[in-house]
Amino acid sequence: WPPIGKPPPFHPVNGFDSCTPSLDTIRAWRHAFGAVGIYIGGLNMGCSFGTLSAGWVRSVAGLGWGMLPTYVGLQAPCTNAGGTSVINQGQAAAEGRQSGQEAVADARTFGFGPGSPVYYDMEGYNATDAGCVSTVLTYLSAWDRQVNAEGYLSAVYSSQDSGIADLQAATLAKTPGFVKPDGVWIALWDNVPSLGDGNLGEGACTAQRGQ
Repeated sequence: WPPIGKPPPFHPVNGFDSCTPSLDTIRAWRHAFGAVGIYIGGLNMGCSFGTLSAGWVRSVAGLGWGMLPTYVGLQAPCTNAGGTSVINQGQAAAEGRQSGQEAVADARTFGFGPGSPVYYDMEGYNATDAGCVSTVLTYLSAWDRQVNAEGYLSAVYSSQDSGIADLQAATLAKTPGFVKPDGVWIALWDNVPSLGDGNLGEGACTAQRGQ
């Protein structure tokens, strides 16, 4: 273990996300992967729970996998995805708190205890719309506070060019009222399966999609 004050060494792990793969798939893919993103809830979740259960989670953990439980809640008012439920700009903080409560309840349902990360899936949006960006940051800050208050780690999955860039900008600017997440998962749709080809600079923790 490294000396006090120094972070542990970084060991990249290959992973993927899927609408809950079968245990047979998990076993077959273990030689090449060590992490799997799974969808635990949210009104904008795009797939059914399928084989996902607390028993599935226990079995997958027993096989040595890490998991990224992901909640797909309300999206940005200026989202690029059609047909989704979006944040009410006048109720962003209240809706963020409610979503945080729901996400933690979902995590508990599937056996993820306190200390586990819970990821918020904020799909790409128009980051040139200042009012929309402010709404997203208010919502995610409230979500982060609620998830942390219930003993879980808050994390956000989003596009490098919208959600992630705005989170980083607010962090660097020390925007009043903003709460940064404990972790991020960066979506970079460049067809390059790499953790090192983004443009956010040193210190960005990435889990990028290459295709």
